[in-house]
Amino acid sequence: SISLSIPSRSLQFGKKTIKGDKPFLERFLGGIRYSPGVSGTRTTQEKKYEYKETINTRLSLNFSSPQKIGFINVSPSLSMSDNYTRTETTIDAHTEISTDAVPETTLVNDSRHVISENIFRWNTGASASSNFFGTFYPELGSLLGVRHTVTPRVNYSYQPGVGSQPSNQRFGVELKNAIDLKLRDGDKEKKLPGVFIWSLSSSYNPQAPKRKGWSNIASSVNLKLLGTSVSMRQTIQPYDREILSTSISSSVSLHGKHGFGSSSRDDEQELNVVASDTTGRTSVTVETLSGGGEQGEEFIPRGGAGNTWNLNMAISFHKSQFGDISSTLNANGNFQLTRNWKISYSTTYNVEQRLLLGQNFSINRDLHCWQMAFSRQRLGNEWEYYFRISIKAHSEIYTESGRRGLGSGSVGLPFSY
Repeated sequence: SISLSIPSRSLQFGKKTIKGDKPFLERFLGGIRYSPGVSGTRTTQEKKYEYKETINTRLSLNFSSPQKIGFINVSPSLSMSDNYTRTETTIDAHTEISTDAVPETTLVNDSRHVISENIFRWNTGASASSNFFGTFYPELGSLLGVRHTVTPRVNYSYQPGVGSQPSNQRFGVELKNAIDLKLRDGDKEKKLPGVFIWSLSSSYNPQAPKRKGWSNIASSVNLKLLGTSVSMRQTIQPYDREILSTSISSSVSLHGKHGFGSSSRDDEQELNVVASDTTGRTSVTVETLSGGGEQGEEFIPRGGAGNTWNLNMAISFHKSQFGDISSTLNANGNFQLTRNWKISYSTTYNVEQRLLLGQNFSINRDLHCWQMAFSRQRLGNEWEYYFRISIKAHSEIYTESGRRGLGSGSVGLPFSY
């Protein structure tokens, strides 16, 4: 198969006036971007007495012209495509013998069949959108400001009928609400974009029968605050206002550092690493050990003071229009036990059936120039393991045992080397 993509280009019309602007028509034409495309495939299929060849080519050309009229963003578009398919089947002369009780012999002559089809399609459309802002300054505690953004969007698309396929046209509408916060963080200001986002969308088909024109309304609500996110998605029937399905998910992420496993010996080893890294340099800075020694630059262990840990939990709930309910709890975490030891664990739990679906734990060890990883996973009632030790600088040099592909910190995901 062969495919060719040509980069998008912009048309250029006219020159700027003394004021630095262009007439509207020239601005419109100058904003047009065109994206041509060429692709082709050739496939062959060969049997005992039959040879089949199929050639398919596709030419496409897309135009778009994003414009801003006042406070409204408008983007008309036009797409065209031409698909050509040619299938040639050649059958060689041969003799066929039936499998009936009394076999019969049939002579099949040479034959050649060619079927070709060329289909030209085009569609056009346009979209318009704008943003409306409202800013409030409540001055409540550390809350300095609230910004509410409303983004309405409408679009239209039309595709004429081709052959037995009828024409199709559709209107789309969408309304998005977003809340951003500005907080006081000590002497600084901190912005929290997208704390609350609520989107509603639907489409209308003017050719559809009565009470069938409007599609189901899609509602999406997202809340992110203090390391926790909650999202709810619903599908609503527009005529009877019936909620067809509901999906709710929530997640929380915690992370920090701990001092377990830190020692002065670790600092000495780290100092040796720093010294070896500076070998061959024209100048070397001597760093003192933490917790003692002569005055000098304070030694800071790699990654800052302490080892890191993180814990992520997520729960999801779904209810269909038929009343079917499903709920799942996922949890995973990583614990940097010491500078060279790392432990990971993950599990999936079916809340509705009260069933543990799977769990995985893994251990990673940094062996200076080598790296070791061990993972053990349970799916259903079966336990599996995977062990690997490899050279850091040459990951293709390794030895392994067990089933490759078991996860590190999440069920079924491969190790990250």
